Amino acid sequence: MLEIKSRKEFIEHFGVKVIPCGRDKKPYGKWNEATINSDIASDCYACFAGGTRYKGGVIVVVDLDNHNGTLETGRTFWDRQLMEDETFTVRTPSGGEHLYFLAAIEQICQLEEISKTGTRLAEEVEIFWNGKHLNNGPFSQTNVGNYTIEKCLDLAPLPERVIFLYQKIIESKKKTSFSQRSVSNITEMEQRVIIEELECLASDGEFDDYDTIKHYP
Repeated sequence: MLEIKSRKEFIEHFGVKVIPCGRDKKPYGKWNEATINSDIASDCYACFAGGTRYKGGVIVVVDLDNHNGTLETGRTFWDRQLMEDETFTVRTPSGGEHLYFLAAIEQICQLEEISKTGTRLAEEVEIFWNGKHLNNGPFSQTNVGNYTIEKCLDLAPLPERVIFLYQKIIESKKKTSFSQRSVSNITEMEQRVIIEELECLASDGEFDDYDTIKHYP
């Protein structure tokens, strides 16, 4: 059983780079100046958890948010997808969670082929694996509350389901972007031709549900 009772033990055990922050979570200094410093003097700190090498793999952090006014929290999305989460878990002040997983190098290569940066898996779910995102570490004290260890377990393997969802969301974004570009590239002349074709179909009775004809001036 893993035992971590202080931020010093957390930083040293996982070897994550950290940077001190104020209680407002704003870092003191530049993010690229973060170091593996287990003796930071501030009450709050952020760590480059996603992307850190650990036991022959790479730490991946899945951020399950619980923001006010959302239809589905990160936790309910995760549960609905039936994904495992018996892994090292940090509870956030807002009621969200940071799930720490260990990805194999092959899985990181898969992620890099899909996209070069972390992204959302859903409205309240983010994935970070490339060392370019800061998470507030356990035992941090902020103006809105504390980050605490919810499950002190060693890192579970990253579920393959996460990579599948990551790929689907990227594909969806690309399709949406292409669709928006396609629509915006229709010229006024093309719009007129489309309207004329629809009018012909309507007059021939071959487009029964076309009730309203819009005419261009």
